[in-house]
Amino acid sequence: MYVVLARKYRPQNLSEVIGQDAVVQTLRNAINLRRIHHSYLFTGARGVGKTSIARILAKSLNCEKGPTDSPCGVCAACVEITKSSSPDVLEIDGASNTSVDDVRDLRETVKYLPSKGKYKIYIIDEVHMLSTNAFNALLKTLEEPPEHVVFVFATTEPHKIPITILSRCQRFDFRRVPQAVLGERLRFVAEQEQVAIEPAALLAIAKAADGSVRDSMSLFDQAIAFCGNKITLAQTQQALGLLDREKVRAMLTAIVTKDRSKVSALVQEAHGAGADLSEIAERLVEAVRDLTLAKLTNGQAETLSSLMPEELQALQDSAGAFSPADLHRLFNAVVKTAEDTAKSAFAHLTFEMGLLRACDLEPVAALADLVNALRTGEAPSGPPGGGGGSGPAPRGPVQKTIVSVPAAGFVASAPVAAVAPAPVSATATSTRGKKPETYKELAAAVLAVKPILGAALENVACEKLTEHELSVRVPPGNEVFGEMLRDKANVTTLLDILEQIIGRRIAFEVVAGAPATEAPKTIADERRQERQSEVSELKSAGAAHPAVKKVLEVFGGEIRSVQVKAALSHPADDYD
Repeated sequence: MYVVLARKYRPQNLSEVIGQDAVVQTLRNAINLRRIHHSYLFTGARGVGKTSIARILAKSLNCEKGPTDSPCGVCAACVEITKSSSPDVLEIDGASNTSVDDVRDLRETVKYLPSKGKYKIYIIDEVHMLSTNAFNALLKTLEEPPEHVVFVFATTEPHKIPITILSRCQRFDFRRVPQAVLGERLRFVAEQEQVAIEPAALLAIAKAADGSVRDSMSLFDQAIAFCGNKITLAQTQQALGLLDREKVRAMLTAIVTKDRSKVSALVQEAHGAGADLSEIAERLVEAVRDLTLAKLTNGQAETLSSLMPEELQALQDSAGAFSPADLHRLFNAVVKTAEDTAKSAFAHLTFEMGLLRACDLEPVAALADLVNALRTGEAPSGPPGGGGGSGPAPRGPVQKTIVSVPAAGFVASAPVAAVAPAPVSATATSTRGKKPETYKELAAAVLAVKPILGAALENVACEKLTEHELSVRVPPGNEVFGEMLRDKANVTTLLDILEQIIGRRIAFEVVAGAPATEAPKTIADERRQERQSEVSELKSAGAAHPAVKKVLEVFGGEIRSVQVKAALSHPADDYD
């Protein structure tokens, strides 16, 4: 009589278990040290070995040579457990024995000694299906079990088990078995069954199993039934209805190369063939994830180890044309497409339009390139690593303005490498040709050379400014700027800049908190007040305009915000 592969190659001892090294090692040590717990909880996805290891544990405890971590497999106890006929090992289905009466019957049998072996072992599968009353009835037995009883609970949903039960069990979390380990196991089974199978087909089955050993064996069984003793990738995909990796790769390539007609054709082809577009979208998300990892880790990420060498090389070649920012945006785009496809009534149209939008993503320029472009007046270079074109360029030539400081204002000192002439705003040009006389002019001059420090000075209040000293106070809520101005490296840079601007080395101090009297406003506060005043005037002027006034009367509206353009000194801002 034929025995399916999942049962035929079920592990019979701990050395045959794959992908659960931590669980195996812990149980080995517990058995060898005779530290047998009275209740174990095995949790994890389906088909990862929970029930199999529960049976192996039962054999290890009741073997004639036991307790041992290597049961003989040939004694009466081991054979009976393997055949599920041992009177001392009771396997209970929690899904069909959920009532409190079932647990009460179990409690009645617990007190009896094992008939043959050393332990009486209860294996309860899908234990989370027990009712609340059943768990409560079981609680007392778990709290004070007889010495000869061991409970092994198995579940895929441990969060449904009461904490009172969990706290009385040793919990073992079973991991999904990695694809590479599943592939090796399938290769071993293929050799034993004398089946020739392409490595790509093995990889496809291992990937479709999603970490489940039992699922991988069932899929392999199905492939053998369809293909016979010689299995190819194409036959495997046809037999199991697996998604063709080549089609997903072709779809990704079309998106990367912005071949919109190819993208549309591939989507229509998949839809016409009856493929599950949600699954294709999911695989496409994984493909973009792999592409991003190939870029960020130079192909060294552990999750890429399951790819064929030629696949990994192709990913690295494609990733070279992208910056990390572009890949993150592409990933977000395909994730959004996958989510929309899964819940849309027009899945194929939603999927197609989503991928076409992904084709239209333009490469972004790095912030450093944009800043450099503003300084030089030249178009920013393309994103790092290429990207099929340059990033956004300025609309017109950038006006370059350089601060001029009188030669007499400099004191002979070592040059400061970090301080170089740089473009400044219109406000800063007021300092050209003369030394700063006010704190506002001084902050503007620093802003022209080191924008981040200038912005910090604009957001703290001037406490004291003399020829030899500058003291600033940090208003409540602006602590981040205070920390910036306390940083030793920033202080050194600021003092060097001030020395070049005013011609002497001065003392600098940062004072925290509000003074006894009302603190003076910061430059940023003054600017905000000016903006609010300008906006208020614009709102009043707008409300008085006949056309606007008529609209407000007809629709019963009000002016809530004003979009400030060239009329103000800070264009393109919205204010409420």
